Amino acid sequence: MVEFYSLRLKDNDDVIACIHKFMEKKRIEFAMPVMAYGKIKNFELLTLGKRAYIFKDFSGNGYEVAAMSGKIHKSPDGYYTNITVIVNKSFATTAHGLLRKALADEFLEIKLRKINLSNIIEV
Repeated sequence: MVEFYSLRLKDNDDVIACIHKFMEKKRIEFAMPVMAYGKIKNFELLTLGKRAYIFKDFSGNGYEVAAMSGKIHKSPDGYYTNITVIVNKSFATTAHGLLRKALADEFLEIKLRKINLSNIIEV
């Protein structure tokens, strides 16, 4: 059975911290973000190409989240987040990379797919 959850964040909510709290509350050990709707602000992205580069914008202006993917899983030390986003402010300002930190701008809704690790069969 596939389980999906929607997490709604309000203005200035810490995106990664809210995801971790939500997963802990719902007792989810492993999940994948499948989509996001809304904006983020005051964020850092680690972009990977020929060289690693940190794209950041702390102006308080929101960027629309065009896509979100990756994984979040529970480890002995807490939750580990590896989420990649594509954000755009305009056609001329687009960035993508690993989300290091971000705040929700006005609102942000993230749809998560719970992965049941007990259903995985190793061969």
